[in-house]
Amino acid sequence: SPLDEGVVEFLHPELGELEDEDAASLPGSVGAHSPPTYAPGSPVYSPHEGPLPEEPQRDAKDIRDECLAKFAEKDSIMDAQILAYVRRFVAAKGKPEVVVQLLSDHYRGYADMVGLVGDWLRVIDLHDEEIEAMVMNNLKDLVRRRFDARRADSVFSAGPTQPTW
Repeated sequence: SPLDEGVVEFLHPELGELEDEDAASLPGSVGAHSPPTYAPGSPVYSPHEGPLPEEPQRDAKDIRDECLAKFAEKDSIMDAQILAYVRRFVAAKGKPEVVVQLLSDHYRGYADMVGLVGDWLRVIDLHDEEIEAMVMNNLKDLVRRRFDARRADSVFSAGPTQPTW
């Protein structure tokens, strides 16, 4: 469909009129002979997002499943790496309309809600310093209530080596 072609062209402008076999040989594409590259100019790189970790060549279905799980997270559209996931999904023959549907279905707008509450607090003449102190105190309370020392320790002990710090 024209929408699919437009989305693919936006996500992979370098593909142009290439056939599927030619597109698969581009760095970072499914079916490429080398591992994906995450450097300027590659199809999966954006300077506004951190690179995804390098990974061995994987089955297209596995890549699509991983990306679908990411798209189904709450507010996943706010993730700094979401465009890299979208590119990987489309490169693995995923349908762009599925991405749009999942991202919109799982958008909650928590960041926008916090901004709106901050605006309301300014309307009642609270200063930015007071608002920031309220937010920080609430975050500290939240961390204190939900922190699980055993779970945190298991994150560090599960790895093969201790952190370098």
